[in-house]
Amino acid sequence: RTHLGEIQRAYREEILSVQRFMLNDQHSMEVISLIGISSRLTELSEKLIAEKGIQHGKLTMSRVD
Repeated sequence: RTHLGEIQRAYREEILSVQRFMLNDQHSMEVISLIGISSRLTELSEKLIAEKGIQHGKLTMSRVD
């Protein structure tokens, strides 16, 4: 099993920032800001969402010209 930190390190060039919010004693939420080509960002999001313990994940992209 891969850990979230290992996945994030593998994509360090795409990750601009990570914010973690503690929702209660058992749950937290992370917001990860990314930059890069859409296929690579989709790949990263799919890996993170597939991790054990992740209850919900969503990738939202915006094009920058």
